[in-house]
This record gives sequence, C-alpha cells and structure tokens, in this order.
Amino acid sequence: SELNGTIPKINENIIGPWVFVKTTKNFSEFEFYVLTKEEVLDLITTSNKWYVTEWNRQLKCKPMVGVDVTWLNGVGVKKSEENLKIQHNEYKNPLISSCKNKWEKIYNLLSDN
Repeated sequence: SELNGTIPKINENIIGPWVFVKTTKNFSEFEFYVLTKEEVLDLITTSNKWYVTEWNRQLKCKPMVGVDVTWLNGVGVKKSEENLKIQHNEYKNPLISSCKNKWEKIYNLLSDN
C-alpha cells in the first residue's frame, strides 16, 4: 500500500536515465544532475520508504515523491536532534557521490547498445 512507503508499478513507470535540472528563478543559471534508471529507482524508493516509515508521525494520505538537490549530490540526512518536535532517523543516501554533470552515464548507455 502507498501509505507504507511503497510505490506501485515504479519499475514500469521509470524508464531510461533521468536528467534533473536546477535553475535560478530568472533561468540565468542551470545545474544538471544525470542519474541512471537504477539510481533513480534506488533514490526514490529508499527516500520514500524513509520518509514514510522513519519519521515520528502518522500519515493521513499518501505522500508525494520528492527529491532534494542535496540527495542528487550524494548527501543523506542526519538523524534529528532529540529535542525537535518532529523527529526522524538518518537517511542513508544510496548515491555515493554527486551526479552533477555526469553526462558519461548517458554516453555509456548509448555506447553499450
């Protein structure tokens, strides 16, 4: 069920590599983050499961999938301090390094075919 952190048909709905684009408000600067299909699947499934099951709260509706730019840089989320109102456990990012400008992932995929 979606309230437990799973995402139905995610393997069927995510195809090929993804390019995430971060831009300034006036579109004068761009940053590109290139992920393989496997990296996107890993990032979305682990972060969604973490968000749904590792936070000290109860869901009333299904969560939306979101990807933080720091996660695209291979950074996780530290465990929250004990005195915070909303507490959560650590999120261990499956991306071990930044995906910024990793265009070779697409090149490698194309050269394998």
